[in-house]
Amino acid sequence: MPVARPYMPDPETVASIIQEDLSQIGIEVNIVREEWAPYLEKTANGEQEMFMLGWSGTNGDPDYFLSSLLHGDNAGSSNRTFYKNSEVDELLDAAKVSVDQEERASLYKEAQALILEDSPMVTLVHSRPVLAAADYVKNYVPHPSTSESLAEVELEQ
Repeated sequence: MPVARPYMPDPETVASIIQEDLSQIGIEVNIVREEWAPYLEKTANGEQEMFMLGWSGTNGDPDYFLSSLLHGDNAGSSNRTFYKNSEVDELLDAAKVSVDQEERASLYKEAQALILEDSPMVTLVHSRPVLAAADYVKNYVPHPSTSESLAEVELEQ
């Protein structure tokens, strides 16, 4: 991953650590550095054996993460692992349309168990957005997407 992101501030060091860890079990990894646009294009086309990318949730719903990154219909777009499992897809599809929160939770839990068994990706980190404010900042409401509107924010001195 050629650019720092809030969830991955030093991707080059992380890539080197992964390379070293894998070498200890006999897997040789060559780190390929690309500019951001070609990197995204190549991962969308599946031109890699391994890659690093992140994901920021915007709504707190498990479907936004699970279906976006792991549903077979999204292979080659947001599903850069090209993971396809029809049973997982069926569970995700059913959970997406259920209005019963307990049923949704059960369906997502079942899907996650299958995904864990298949292991199409390794989650490295989960970060929390850093927020800072002062007493004179008024009407600021953090949003889970980290894309807050500042239209209503006032600075009182």
